Amino acid sequence: MMFFAVTMTVVIVCSVLGDFFVKRGTEAMKHADATRLTHFHQLRTRHGIAAYLQHVEDYLSDSGLLKNVWLWAGIGLLTIQFAAFMLAMKLAPVTVVVPLMSCTYIGTTLLAKFILHEKVTVQRWSGIAVVMLGVALLGLSTLHPPRPNPGEHGAKAKIQGIQNTLTTAHILPGDRNKVPTLKGAPSNGGL
Repeated sequence: MMFFAVTMTVVIVCSVLGDFFVKRGTEAMKHADATRLTHFHQLRTRHGIAAYLQHVEDYLSDSGLLKNVWLWAGIGLLTIQFAAFMLAMKLAPVTVVVPLMSCTYIGTTLLAKFILHEKVTVQRWSGIAVVMLGVALLGLSTLHPPRPNPGEHGAKAKIQGIQNTLTTAHILPGDRNKVPTLKGAPSNGGL
């Protein structure tokens, strides 16, 4: 349980910081003309492929993408987040892991408000409060999962266990091999 909690913390923190770094990185990028990158028709010929690759190289150098530390840090954090997310999916049911991911909304909004100075409306804060309530309810249901219904086989086993206990305590007549049974229960004592 503790390992899962640490894993989910890594998932949430890396997701929030990764998104924040990518946002900072995209803001720091220089404006470059990306329209040339949509000319896929050039890929039909060898000369066209060379021209297209030149457009890609020009875009990368003009935009400063390759030297953008914020962007690459964000990509690195989101890669760690994805690896931790896969581990969390292995450790717990999807009905627990995916709803807990909604905690990223809270962290992302807080960073947007206080670091990026974005305007956060009352409606958005209300939505975050609802998300927090939902995560709290999810946490409570995870701590106290519902008891499984023993069903017919579980009930028979309980009855048999009670009969065996009463026989060994000499409350019911008979030996251990001939325990009186209730209707529908095995007559050999289940041993």
